[in-house]
Amino acid sequence: MVARRGTRRAAAVALLLAATRLALADAALEERAPCPVSTRDQARGLAEVLFEQGDYQQSGACYQAAGEYALANRAFLKAIEPQSAKTARQLSEQGEQTKDLVRKMRRAFGVEN
Repeated sequence: MVARRGTRRAAAVALLLAATRLALADAALEERAPCPVSTRDQARGLAEVLFEQGDYQQSGACYQAAGEYALANRAFLKAIEPQSAKTARQLSEQGEQTKDLVRKMRRAFGVEN
């Protein structure tokens, strides 16, 4: 009975660590740098160039500065697509690592389930 409590506690810690890594990975998406121009026309022009270059996050910031919110939303959505896929892969990998850790801990404590 004591071994099960220890295993559950260790598994809970492992899951919390995995969740922390995911939260930190997504924090970068929330940071938005302001557009480095002084007028709306310049912001719009820079946003278009950045969008064509694939810098969707910065493009979205410039579209926002230009007051083009629909275009900003489109750019931000394009920016998160690759990050979402990357986060999903990381979550899958961390889930497998957590399962492996729990298996090892069960073996170490002689708990079979």
